[in-house]
Amino acid sequence: MKKGIWKWTALCLGAALLGGCGSQDSQEGILEELGVPLNDGPAGAAGGVGSRQEAGEGSLEASKENGGENAGEGSAGTPEENGGGSNGIGSGQESPALTLSPEEKAMYEAYIKALEDIYFDQNFPGGMQGDLQPEDADISENKFAVCDIDSDGKEELIISYITTYMAGMVEAVYAYDSGTGELRQEFLGFPLLTYYDNEVIEEKASHNQGMASDGGADGNFWPYSLHRYDPVADTYVSVAYVDAWSKGYNEKDWNGNPFPEEADIDGDGVVYYIMEGDYQLVNPKDGEEYNQWRDSCLKGAKQLEIPYRNLTTDNIYALGREGGVKAGEYTAMNGLNGKQIAEQSFPVTLDGWGEVIFASFAPIGDRKDEAGQVCFGDVRFALLKEGKQVYVFPGENEENVFYGQQFGQVLSVAFRDYNEDGRTDILVLLEYAGVQGPNIDVPARTVRAYTQEEGKTEFFYDQALSEYLKDYTDSMEEVSRGLESYAGIYAVATDKSAWEVERFARKVKRQIMAGDFEGLCESIAFPVTIDGTVYQDKEAILGADFIDNRNPAFLEAVWTEPCGNMFVNYQGIAMGDGCVWISEILDENMVSQGLKVYGINGLSNGGEP
Repeated sequence: MKKGIWKWTALCLGAALLGGCGSQDSQEGILEELGVPLNDGPAGAAGGVGSRQEAGEGSLEASKENGGENAGEGSAGTPEENGGGSNGIGSGQESPALTLSPEEKAMYEAYIKALEDIYFDQNFPGGMQGDLQPEDADISENKFAVCDIDSDGKEELIISYITTYMAGMVEAVYAYDSGTGELRQEFLGFPLLTYYDNEVIEEKASHNQGMASDGGADGNFWPYSLHRYDPVADTYVSVAYVDAWSKGYNEKDWNGNPFPEEADIDGDGVVYYIMEGDYQLVNPKDGEEYNQWRDSCLKGAKQLEIPYRNLTTDNIYALGREGGVKAGEYTAMNGLNGKQIAEQSFPVTLDGWGEVIFASFAPIGDRKDEAGQVCFGDVRFALLKEGKQVYVFPGENEENVFYGQQFGQVLSVAFRDYNEDGRTDILVLLEYAGVQGPNIDVPARTVRAYTQEEGKTEFFYDQALSEYLKDYTDSMEEVSRGLESYAGIYAVATDKSAWEVERFARKVKRQIMAGDFEGLCESIAFPVTIDGTVYQDKEAILGADFIDNRNPAFLEAVWTEPCGNMFVNYQGIAMGDGCVWISEILDENMVSQGLKVYGINGLSNGGEP
């Protein structure tokens, strides 16, 4: 499909979802062309494929299985209980529709049109052309948000355009004019912005060419501008540009004038300049006077949380289906598309997060990719705290889409410390319906495992374990049996569990990638063979040439090693296609010394991994 045709049909898809762009018959024709399935009603909240899980039946059973503080699981109810199928799978019962006024519909349509013009052609409202992008730029790395930042009761469109050269990067704020149906620019600046809840924007300069970049008493002071919203003009006006001079940076300015000692009352070697016109280093202020001025502008205002989204077609065409919020009111809908699946959202206490809600969200945004192939949006998960979204879990792939299979339901969620590291992990049992290919209409199940690295609050998708568990998807009890099986996958080389082996492997990976040879030596069994040379001790390794001359191919192999379900034989466990070999080391009395690295291949530049 040519880009122009795709752009028109995509716009009509977005408009159709808002209730516009022609008759129902014409809308259905567009949806069919795009491969979006038609059914008796909009997508239901969840469920719809298969029957109720026998264990759980919609409850969250709190137990302390495997020592987990919040171990337990919840399971899906019947399609009737859950409100119909997701994305047309199941009963087709309608989910609650978002009620939009005619003005709101028109506003969202205008915002969708503006975002389309930027996405496809880099044309901004008002005729501004986005600067050329480097060949390797990804337009979806740009961001946008729709929220009320100026407290006028109406949502503005914020566009952060960064996939270009520094001089062309901009962030713009647009308001919808219901009288003309056009967008009006309220603000344009460099995309280093802080929005405050008293209608003030702080804009950091694109470059720091000032006189206070030495990290002195006030740190590396970065010049900035303040802008204040004018409700009469419905635009942001400049308040002042602020810079500083640190004596530690230079005792004279560019014109040879000495540092103004008399203005530096607190003697910290830093003065400030508040410029309401042209750039001039005149009328220096001491720290106390500067802080009083800044406080008078901000007046105790708090920084707003702007619900930015990546500039993707999925996110663009989600506008109008979720409702709006004021900036800072970070609801569950703001970070994720789709309706929250209430019966598969549970309270839980997680390491680093405390008491939160693990929330499931039904997908939306089925579409065609650039090759014209239909792909389906996937279910997503987030953590909610005090009504706000605080974390979004990664999907199975970066685009969070599936080809040939459409999300059906979340069957079960379990919270347990499956890898025995003292932190609660998350297991999700999912069901999909085949819609293309040989498995059409055949439901398929999969498991997602999420866990944390030591010292981190973020969860990572444990891909190796999740793929292993695809043979254990009949129920969450069957998943537990799969975990028991996985724990012994390295038994031919060690008595240690898979969890211990993989934690050790990830530690070794971090040490190698960081060039931490001091730490790596603590993980090595000496003598060790590296690229055919035997090293007797730590000192010999720290004096080797490869310390400063590591083979890029070796580093790439280690970096891409997932440290899960690794190759193993009686000789040991192989990381990175055999770049690093691990085994449990026994002393002369056959007493275990723990897991150690006993061989490394291809580390030196020019070596063969």
